[in-house]
Amino acid sequence: MPSTPPIAEHVSWGWFDWRRPGESFDEGYQSVPINWGLSSARKRAFHARIAEITGHAPATP
Repeated sequence: MPSTPPIAEHVSWGWFDWRRPGESFDEGYQSVPINWGLSSARKRAFHARIAEITGHAPATP
């Protein structure tokens, strides 16, 4: 995951993650049908970053 600046305040935890053309069922949270699991590197990276920001342990797939 690329280095990102520190987050201070007034941010959303939301993330729009669509399945791009040619990607598998495991990608994307906004494209039906949806695999709600941590089924891709992109999903795991997002959740790991949120865990880092909030000081919580990352979820395991």
